[in-house]
Amino acid sequence: EVPKTAPLETEVTANQAEPEQVKEPIPATENKSSTEDNDLIRVPKLGDVKSMLQQLREEAATEVVAVAKHELNLENLIKIWKEYSAQVEHDSLRSMLNQVELELNEKAITAVVPSKLVENAVRQESDIIQKIRDDFAISDLSLGIKIDKSKVVEAPKRSKPLSNKERLRSMYEENPEVKTLADRFGLRFDD
Repeated sequence: EVPKTAPLETEVTANQAEPEQVKEPIPATENKSSTEDNDLIRVPKLGDVKSMLQQLREEAATEVVAVAKHELNLENLIKIWKEYSAQVEHDSLRSMLNQVELELNEKAITAVVPSKLVENAVRQESDIIQKIRDDFAISDLSLGIKIDKSKVVEAPKRSKPLSNKERLRSMYEENPEVKTLADRFGLRFDD
């Protein structure tokens, strides 16, 4: 049988440095797991604020500080970006990542992209900013994305198919012996 209330372990008042035991019950939660050994709600005791601050300072002093693999500059940023994009499995994503031009302003990285499609691909590839942060050991690096329509890579223009006369003229220009051969045997195209 689960009790409906559980005693509150401690309460701290504004004028006290140490907590005191409180005898008022508080309601227990309705959803208790069957694996719990104790059906009481435990509230941690609050100690002296100064001792908590001291403990936090000690923990911060003993934290492992990340070591930067690279110095933060544009050249290293581009190198890391290219290394990452080379590891991408999908050719289309790799192609889009290679279209990005990077700019660096202190701790702000700007990716200049040619289209909304490339912008969305870079946004979805969240691992790249984490890799950059890890390699530079700077956790607050930010990545902004700017679309520049002038960076659009245009597809090569298709020329219209050549007529037979145009093909023959092209062949004559590439190899004069073809003209000699055509003249010798009287070869020509019907109009």
